[in-house]
Amino acid sequence: MMDNYTDREVREALEPYHDKIRGAILEGYAEYLAVERFRAKNNFGPQLYPRTGANDVFDAVARNARAVFGVEPGVRVIDETQTVKFFFGGKVIGRFKKGRRRTSRA
Repeated sequence: MMDNYTDREVREALEPYHDKIRGAILEGYAEYLAVERFRAKNNFGPQLYPRTGANDVFDAVARNARAVFGVEPGVRVIDETQTVKFFFGGKVIGRFKKGRRRTSRA
Protein backbone atom coordinates (compact mmCIF):
# COMPACT_ATOMS: atom_id res chain seq x y z
CA MET A 1 0.00 0.00 0.00
CA MET A 2 1.28 3.45 -0.89
CA ASP A 3 1.48 6.20 1.64
CA ASN A 4 -0.26 9.43 0.74
CA TYR A 5 1.50 12.70 1.38
CA THR A 6 0.20 16.22 1.05
CA ASP A 7 1.64 18.55 -1.57
CA ARG A 8 3.41 20.38 1.22
CA GLU A 9 5.05 17.19 2.53
CA VAL A 10 6.20 16.27 -0.97
CA ARG A 11 7.62 19.75 -1.54
CA GLU A 12 9.43 19.63 1.80
CA ALA A 13 10.87 16.18 1.02
CA LEU A 14 12.18 17.37 -2.37
CA GLU A 15 13.36 20.86 -1.34
CA PRO A 16 16.89 19.78 -0.32
CA TYR A 17 17.38 18.26 -3.77
CA HIS A 18 16.06 21.09 -5.97
CA ASP A 19 19.48 22.40 -7.03
CA LYS A 20 20.75 18.92 -7.86
CA ILE A 21 17.61 18.00 -9.80
CA ARG A 22 17.86 21.23 -11.78
CA GLY A 23 21.59 20.68 -12.31
CA ALA A 24 21.04 17.17 -13.69
CA ILE A 25 18.48 18.54 -16.15
CA LEU A 26 20.66 21.45 -17.25
CA GLU A 27 23.75 19.24 -17.63
CA GLY A 28 21.79 16.70 -19.64
CA TYR A 29 20.43 19.34 -21.97
CA ALA A 30 23.88 20.92 -22.34
CA GLU A 31 25.22 17.52 -23.36
CA TYR A 32 22.47 17.17 -25.96
CA LEU A 33 23.30 20.61 -27.38
CA ALA A 34 27.02 19.75 -27.50
CA VAL A 35 26.25 16.60 -29.48
CA GLU A 36 24.08 18.61 -31.87
CA ARG A 37 26.93 21.10 -32.38
CA PHE A 38 29.29 18.19 -33.03
CA ARG A 39 26.88 16.79 -35.63
CA ALA A 40 26.63 20.14 -37.41
CA LYS A 41 30.39 20.83 -37.26
CA ASN A 42 31.10 17.46 -38.86
CA ASN A 43 28.41 17.80 -41.52
CA PHE A 44 26.33 14.95 -40.18
CA GLY A 45 22.72 15.13 -41.27
CA PRO A 46 19.97 16.20 -38.92
CA GLN A 47 18.05 13.73 -36.83
CA LEU A 48 15.26 12.28 -38.91
CA TYR A 49 12.67 11.94 -36.17
CA PRO A 50 11.72 14.35 -33.37
CA ARG A 51 11.58 11.45 -30.91
CA THR A 52 15.33 10.91 -31.39
CA GLY A 53 16.07 14.26 -29.76
CA ALA A 54 13.72 13.51 -26.87
CA ASN A 55 15.45 10.16 -26.34
CA ASP A 56 18.89 11.78 -26.40
CA VAL A 57 17.89 14.45 -23.88
CA PHE A 58 16.20 11.88 -21.63
CA ASP A 59 19.24 9.61 -21.73
CA ALA A 60 21.64 12.43 -20.85
CA VAL A 61 19.42 13.75 -18.02
CA ALA A 62 18.89 10.28 -16.55
CA ARG A 63 22.61 9.51 -16.76
CA ASN A 64 23.50 12.78 -15.03
CA ALA A 65 20.85 12.27 -12.35
CA ARG A 66 22.12 8.72 -11.67
CA ALA A 67 25.64 10.09 -11.19
CA VAL A 68 24.46 12.88 -8.87
CA PHE A 69 21.96 10.93 -6.79
CA GLY A 70 23.80 7.60 -6.79
CA VAL A 71 26.11 9.00 -4.11
CA GLU A 72 23.56 11.22 -2.36
CA PRO A 73 22.65 10.14 1.19
CA GLY A 74 18.90 9.74 1.57
CA VAL A 75 18.29 8.96 -2.12
CA ARG A 76 17.83 5.48 -3.52
CA VAL A 77 18.31 4.98 -7.27
CA ILE A 78 16.13 2.29 -8.83
CA ASP A 79 17.23 1.20 -12.30
CA GLU A 80 14.52 -0.30 -14.46
CA THR A 81 14.47 -1.56 -18.04
CA GLN A 82 13.53 1.72 -19.72
CA THR A 83 13.76 4.27 -16.95
CA VAL A 84 15.42 5.11 -13.68
CA LYS A 85 13.52 6.14 -10.56
CA PHE A 86 14.69 8.09 -7.55
CA PHE A 87 13.36 7.56 -4.02
CA PHE A 88 13.92 10.79 -2.09
CA GLY A 89 14.05 10.82 1.68
CA GLY A 90 11.99 7.66 2.02
CA LYS A 91 8.88 9.56 0.92
CA VAL A 92 8.85 10.59 -2.72
CA ILE A 93 9.59 8.52 -5.78
CA GLY A 94 10.16 10.32 -9.04
CA ARG A 95 11.50 9.83 -12.52
CA PHE A 96 12.37 11.93 -15.51
CA LYS A 97 10.08 11.61 -18.50
CA LYS A 98 10.73 12.21 -22.14
CA GLY A 99 9.25 15.41 -23.42
CA ARG A 100 8.15 16.61 -26.78
CA ARG A 101 8.20 19.94 -28.43
CA ARG A 102 4.84 21.57 -28.49
CA THR A 103 3.98 23.30 -31.71
CA SER A 104 0.91 25.33 -32.48
CA ARG A 105 -1.19 24.04 -35.28
CA ALA A 106 -3.24 26.42 -37.34
